Amino acid sequence: MVISSIVSEIVGAIIARPMVLKEGRSNPGGVPFAVLPFTAGLVISFVASYALTGSMHDSLLAASLIAVCNAAEIFWLKLWEKGPTPEEEQARFSEFKAMTKEHFADDVAQIKSRARDKTREKYYRKKARQEAKSNQRNYQSDENS
Repeated sequence: MVISSIVSEIVGAIIARPMVLKEGRSNPGGVPFAVLPFTAGLVISFVASYALTGSMHDSLLAASLIAVCNAAEIFWLKLWEKGPTPEEEQARFSEFKAMTKEHFADDVAQIKSRARDKTREKYYRKKARQEAKSNQRNYQSDENS
């Protein structure tokens, strides 16, 4: 069952990929985009499960379960409807990016401020250590003289 469903999904992706590339969108939609991978997945899952089990009853059961799952996916995602164009996806992403930037602006400013303070503290600690080392060397060289 698992192997036949994996094979079914791989074949469905192989069939859908040319449509995705042709349309230039992640979800080109349309009846062929919904039906072709579904039908091929159904046939392949039946053949794969029959090849593995040798039982017609088990193969029909596996194909039926995969058909129900794939049909639910098709209806849930409404794959027959055209998806957004690349321009629409980019516009939606730009809106989301602007909203996120605006929403988290205070947090970003606070984090940057803390980072600057931390960097400043590190610098002064390092400078103090170097000065202490330098003073210690000067003190030891004065004692040796």
